[in-house]
Amino acid sequence: MTGDAKAPRYRSMTCAAELPGRKLGTQSTPANGDCDTVDQVGSRLLFRGYGVSDSVLPIHAALVANDALILLDEAHCSKAFAETLSRIKEYRSERWSSEPLQAPFASVEMTATPSRAPRDEPFRLVRRIGSPNISARDCAP
Repeated sequence: MTGDAKAPRYRSMTCAAELPGRKLGTQSTPANGDCDTVDQVGSRLLFRGYGVSDSVLPIHAALVANDALILLDEAHCSKAFAETLSRIKEYRSERWSSEPLQAPFASVEMTATPSRAPRDEPFRLVRRIGSPNISARDCAP
């Protein structure tokens, strides 16, 4: 963070593939919201980044896997990547590490057709809307 109270705490970006010349991890910036492909993120998580020199592979892996929330849209189309994310979370646990990792890592599988029962309660809309206009639209057939 910059320490400037007026500085944005979160910055949204376009797809990283659309940003020519962008170098991951070369700037100190607010939190980023990056949109990228399963291949790009997965290869970096597994120390195999496309077009990345061997000397910076660990840096890219660390930047993607620490203090991160990965939203996997249409997860039913990327089952192997969803499984990889699950395993990474498992390997970051206290069961596998000699010291607990402090930087959080989480993933959310977004899909209309989940392949397994969710571990947590799924997100649902609550029908306690105070506005009559919104309530009428929400309850419309």
